[in-house]
Amino acid sequence: MQDITQRKDLELLVAEFYKKVLVDDKIAPVFTGKVKIDWDSHLPIICDFWENLLWGGDKYQANSMQKHLDFNKHIPFTHLHLERWILHWNTTLTENFKGKNATQISERAGHIGRLILFKISQK
Repeated sequence: MQDITQRKDLELLVAEFYKKVLVDDKIAPVFTGKVKIDWDSHLPIICDFWENLLWGGDKYQANSMQKHLDFNKHIPFTHLHLERWILHWNTTLTENFKGKNATQISERAGHIGRLILFKISQK
């Protein structure tokens, strides 16, 4: 099994992850509820975000924390949502990749998720 080494690996990871999320009745409503997501434009943005985190660059320019805080106003995030998100993220990673970048992206996802919940709890 290979590590995440290029953009196409991130595209696979993100696409396979959302396939899992969108059929999970515990977390799918976050993505299919009140706020409509244009998946064709959203998935490349998510890949830009992870590409910046792994390899640097400036493809992702937005404030991801603020995006999640704004989204939370419409559909409140809970610890259950984070647990399910991390479960599907890490399952998708381990099914498809192994290596330093895969480990790094797993750890960063956990940190980011916990930070989002912390910031939401402060509001």
